[in-house]
Amino acid sequence: MYSVLNDVLISDDNWLFAYQGTNYIHNILQGKSALTNKQLRTWKTLLEERKECCSSLGADYHFIILPLKQCVYADKLASYTISELRPARQLQKNTGAVYPLAFFQELKKESHCYYQYDTHWNDFGCDKFYASLLKQELPAEIEPFYAVPLHDLWVKIHSEPCPEGLCYRYPQNNIIYYNQIENVGGLIICENKIHSKNIAVIFGDSFSRFCINTISQYFSHVFFFQTTGFDKDILLKIQPDTVINCHAENFIHSAEEIRFQSFFEALLYKFLISGKNTLLQQKELKQYAFLLPDEHVQILQEIIFLFQKPHFTVEHILAYLCSQHGFDEQKLIKLLSHKKIS
Repeated sequence: MYSVLNDVLISDDNWLFAYQGTNYIHNILQGKSALTNKQLRTWKTLLEERKECCSSLGADYHFIILPLKQCVYADKLASYTISELRPARQLQKNTGAVYPLAFFQELKKESHCYYQYDTHWNDFGCDKFYASLLKQELPAEIEPFYAVPLHDLWVKIHSEPCPEGLCYRYPQNNIIYYNQIENVGGLIICENKIHSKNIAVIFGDSFSRFCINTISQYFSHVFFFQTTGFDKDILLKIQPDTVINCHAENFIHSAEEIRFQSFFEALLYKFLISGKNTLLQQKELKQYAFLLPDEHVQILQEIIFLFQKPHFTVEHILAYLCSQHGFDEQKLIKLLSHKKIS
């Protein structure tokens, strides 16, 4: 059996799962978001185009859909029905998408690969998955330890502190830059000096961001961009050996609904909703300007400057972007319509 409290699905043994949320997880799991044949053909074409683009750069391409925790631990929710008519399963069967549900269902027999009180996989699950994906064995072992883990679900239903749980980490920290933007628009760069040359670009969500140091053990350099897009301009500048789109299955809808087609759109969204609280300042933009076309860097710098003006609102800036840079007003409004992007 299970119960639902404050949008959290609770199993009999107190494992917590996201119930619905802004991404309509329950609807997805009940098969209410199934893709049409036309949408599947669009996805197939899109992924083939991405693979061809990466191949032209000499890079491998992986499109990975990470299973929802309910699917991996379905045995804890015996009376909760999970439909096979969900986008992740459909894309697995009809495109080159990787949906490693069976992998994690087997891995959990060795040790838990998702957190008990959180939505996400843990570093153990991430580490084992990347070892399998890239067919690599690392000389160092990931270390287990006890700490308060990620607990985005626990805080929704409890006022007391979250209990400690089993966590994992690599002691070597390879993160050399983080732009301090959480969720959409986040940029993390890792450097692993003991690894042979293998540069990766990852377009992903919080699953990758929280485990980026673990992922970095498998590459000499990792450029992680928190966006649902696939940015060709960035790939041309970085010239990676491996390109990965890695998204939780609750973010996989029709290809036409991809929220951010590029990292610039993700940053634009974050700057506009953050207003005066935008953390990324002009010096950081200049320092990493090689990742974006000059005109995009200039636009973001202008947004920072305009928000410093007294009484200047998002509406003023939208009007400015349309009049001075030719943006489509309806597209900007649609870009800003998402209340939460994780």
